[in-house]
Amino acid sequence: GSPTVAKNATLSNLTIAPNTSNVKIGSYIVQASSAEGLRVSNVVVAMLGNLGATTPYNNFTNLKIVTSAGTTNPVTTQTSNSFSLSGLTIPTSGTAIIDVYADTLGNSGTASTTLVINGQGLVSNTAVTNTAAVGQDITVGTGTINPPTLVSSSPLAQYVVSGANGNGSFAAA
Repeated sequence: GSPTVAKNATLSNLTIAPNTSNVKIGSYIVQASSAEGLRVSNVVVAMLGNLGATTPYNNFTNLKIVTSAGTTNPVTTQTSNSFSLSGLTIPTSGTAIIDVYADTLGNSGTASTTLVINGQGLVSNTAVTNTAAVGQDITVGTGTINPPTLVSSSPLAQYVVSGANGNGSFAAA
């Protein structure tokens, strides 16, 4: 049977500053069918959304996949990104987590990833895949800092002198 892929609920939707390195931009749980285990051979990550005037993949670079079997080499991000995997085997009804990492570039906006798994049944060697699962919402943007404001109950400025009482205690001058 086909694997089930879903957004990993332990990772919330994200707000990320532009020009941030090695950010987890998606996390997925893959479950093998109850009929047989799964050998994952390929993962396809697609980029969705709108980041400024660019397509979403233009605002990410060094896209990579991290699994219990290891980390893929980073790639230049495209609309659809294919990663070959070896060593990721999921037992019958078992699960594995696949995380998606990237560096953000300078544009602001929103995006998300989708994940498709391609593999083979462990016993039947039959090719299996899933429909694309949509991951976390990603907001890339710059924050604002409000100017400081004086609170009317702020204490007056004072000088404090150490040891003025001869015992190491402080006394206001």
